[in-house]
Amino acid sequence: GFEQRFASRESTLASRDGFQGFLLLRRDGAPDDGFTHSTLSVWRDKAAFEAWRGSEDRAGKPKPGGGGGAGGADGEGGPPK
Repeated sequence: GFEQRFASRESTLASRDGFQGFLLLRRDGAPDDGFTHSTLSVWRDKAAFEAWRGSEDRAGKPKPGGGGGAGGADGEGGPPK
């Protein structure tokens, strides 16, 4: 399922200075609105996060913190696929 794909996916964030890890949160017992998971990335400090956010690695991707929930294999926006 989605949780296994999320755990086993490759992410370019691991190579970013200041990135410390991901948390995947599952919403249990919630209405069936398609948003079952949320992701949280952990950074050393705000400067490291902002450097990644403004980097070319982010080009063409949804803005972080958009309130969507976990997405497809990259964990970016929208309900899990």
